[in-house]
Amino acid sequence: MDRAMGAACRLPPGKKIFFRVHHGELAEAEDNPFLFSSLQVTPDVICLSLSHPAFGEYQNNQILEAYAAQVVPGNAVQLVDPNAGVFTEMEAVDVGPDEVTVQLVGTSWLQSGKVSTRTVPRSMVFGGWPVTSHSPAQPVRVLEKHVAFMWPGAVRRENVKFLQKSANEEFAELDPETGIAELLHMAEADSGVLWVRVENQEYSLQFDAEADAKAVGVTWESRIKSAGKTFAFVIVVPAGLCGLIGVLLGG
Repeated sequence: MDRAMGAACRLPPGKKIFFRVHHGELAEAEDNPFLFSSLQVTPDVICLSLSHPAFGEYQNNQILEAYAAQVVPGNAVQLVDPNAGVFTEMEAVDVGPDEVTVQLVGTSWLQSGKVSTRTVPRSMVFGGWPVTSHSPAQPVRVLEKHVAFMWPGAVRRENVKFLQKSANEEFAELDPETGIAELLHMAEADSGVLWVRVENQEYSLQFDAEADAKAVGVTWESRIKSAGKTFAFVIVVPAGLCGLIGVLLGG
């Protein structure tokens, strides 16, 4: 699962609750400290992010606290270990006051049946994550479980729906097979047409023009020409979150 790897996904500031969508951005390692892995050339992605007052000023302790109640055995969690360069979804197995045991079950044919288990400090384990990134070709329905994971509170996947608002202010459920790329184009064309329903409450889904402009400005030609340099996929966030992400230089 790709929360925000493979793209520079911006966390929208502000105290209102809303979602934003934009293309992922490719950034040079020396230009941005939020570095996870070295780059080959990879497909474009589209980012979805959540702005919520529970995240405060996006300090790492505030993000951690916002998702604290979701760190329970059996739940999906986000493991963020800057020193080891780990940023991945795992399952919480045992939760203590200072440490959490997490595991990852292999799903590919090479790793099927293999289980990776580790015990890490509680400060590395987040019960959710406010950003996710996906291939433009994927359908909107795959975003439902990610929105549930992004939300700072218990949300069931079936209680997340993407909606389209008509001229007479009525909501209709968006076709779940709608491509994520089309979702972005719809948001770009009309800032008030798309909404996300979370537990019977609707929240606006907005197009982030500033983030998108920076992303689409990086062409495939420039990526290929610069393939010999050290690149990375990054998350662009408020400065307060810098301590959370850490740095892992690629070769």
